[in-house]
Amino acid sequence: YNADPDNPDVYREVYKKLLQGGCDKEDPLMKEIAEKDAARIAEEKARMLEEKRKNNPGWYASELYREGKYPEAIEKYQEAIEKAEDDEKKASYYFSMASIQFRKLNQYGTARSNARKAAELKSGWGRPYMLIADMYASTASGCGDSWNQRLAILAAVEKYSYAKSIDSEVAA
Repeated sequence: YNADPDNPDVYREVYKKLLQGGCDKEDPLMKEIAEKDAARIAEEKARMLEEKRKNNPGWYASELYREGKYPEAIEKYQEAIEKAEDDEKKASYYFSMASIQFRKLNQYGTARSNARKAAELKSGWGRPYMLIADMYASTASGCGDSWNQRLAILAAVEKYSYAKSIDSEVAA
């Protein structure tokens, strides 16, 4: 161990042998080796996590969303869209962006636009239309007089109906 104390293969083998020999885990050398190995493992996990974040922006965007970092999640979803070759994945990313923009950031126009892009990329998918309907329904009370409010509700009902007509999974 003293000849090569920074070599994980060496110090892990030494630790195993000392443990098998009955050494106490509280022994200073045992603690030193255990701490060194724990630090190495933490560094490796951090490196792997950073690599995963770099290579999988869609996954990272969902992590940022869970952390409540909505603008950062939007940026990563945009990066994921640029890297994605599959239209279905792109549609999913656009839908996720639209959902965040509507439900968390109150960016209704941009959210509607991204929901429409999601629907264009994945035909027969009702969820983007359900999201647009939710937008219409949630903002209806701010549409001026009662006549315009009713029109907004009718627009929401129309989108819900359309979603149901193209996608049996959203029918309920």
